[in-house]
Amino acid sequence: MIFLVLWVAIGDISLGDEITSVKSMVKTKKYLYLLDYQQKTIWKTNLMGKITAYHNKTGSGPGEMNRVLRLRQGEGQLLVIDTFKRELMLFDEDLQFKGSIRTSGLLRDALIRNGITYLVYYDTSSGKMIHCRNNNSKENVGDFGEGLSSPRLLGFQDAFIVPFKEELIYVHTFKPVVYFFDLKGKLIQEVKMPGLEGQLMDESHYDKKEMVHLFIADVFVSKQRLFVKLGDSQTGLSYLYSYDIESGEFEKRKLCPYFTVSDQDGHLYEIVRNQFEEVNSLKLLF
Repeated sequence: MIFLVLWVAIGDISLGDEITSVKSMVKTKKYLYLLDYQQKTIWKTNLMGKITAYHNKTGSGPGEMNRVLRLRQGEGQLLVIDTFKRELMLFDEDLQFKGSIRTSGLLRDALIRNGITYLVYYDTSSGKMIHCRNNNSKENVGDFGEGLSSPRLLGFQDAFIVPFKEELIYVHTFKPVVYFFDLKGKLIQEVKMPGLEGQLMDESHYDKKEMVHLFIADVFVSKQRLFVKLGDSQTGLSYLYSYDIESGEFEKRKLCPYFTVSDQDGHLYEIVRNQFEEVNSLKLLF
C-alpha cells in the first residue's frame, strides 16, 4: 500500500473521458483540481484520477465562470482567475464559493501569502500591468512592482507571479527578466535571462520581415530552480529554460512537449490526448 500511494503521488495520472482540456492544476495531499477551460469546469479527482466532484456553473454571477485562465492554490483556498469577469474567485477545497475580488483590468495571475492577496492585471486603457496587494476585504493595501515597464503590444499581455520562500517571483510573458519582491511589495532584485534578449515578441518586431514568435507560456518553481516554459507561436514547439535561484546560473533551453501543466510542488506533466482530442492522462516529466 505504501508503494502504491508513493507511485500515485509522483507518477502518471490516468483520467476519465469527461475531461476535455486542462489549463492548470492544483494538487493537495489527497486530491487533484483540474481547470477545464473548454467546459468551464473545475474537476476534483483523487490522486488516481477518479472524479469525486466538480463545479461548472457558467455565467457572470457570483461563483460562475466565464473565461477562466488559471487555477491557483492559496492557504487552503482555490483561486480561479476569470479574465472576462475581471475577477478572482475564491473556493474552498470542497468547491464551495467563498467570495471574489474584482479588478478594473484583465486579471492575469494571483496568489495569497499571510492573508494578503497579490494580483496582477492588465489595464487596457493605459496598456500597463497593474500590481496590487489586497487584504481580502476588497481594500487595496498597497502596490508592488511600481515603475515596472511592460512591453507595448497591440494585443495579448500576460504575466505570472509564483511564491519562493518569503519572496514573490514575477515574470512578464514578453520580457526576459525575473523580478524578485519581498512580501511587502519591495523589489529585491531583477535578473536578466541570458540568451533571450531580443528573442521575445514586442512591438519592435512588427515592422521587421523576420518576426519573433517566442513568448513565456508558464513559470513554476521546483526546489531551488525556476522553470520558464517558452512557446513558439509559429512552429508550435516549446522549450524549458531554467534558473538556479541559489547559484544564479541558467541552463540552456531544452525542447519539451507543447501541452504541459505544472503543479505548485514543482512537477511538470505532459497532457496526453486520445484520438478524439480528449485528455487521456497526465504523464509525469519530472
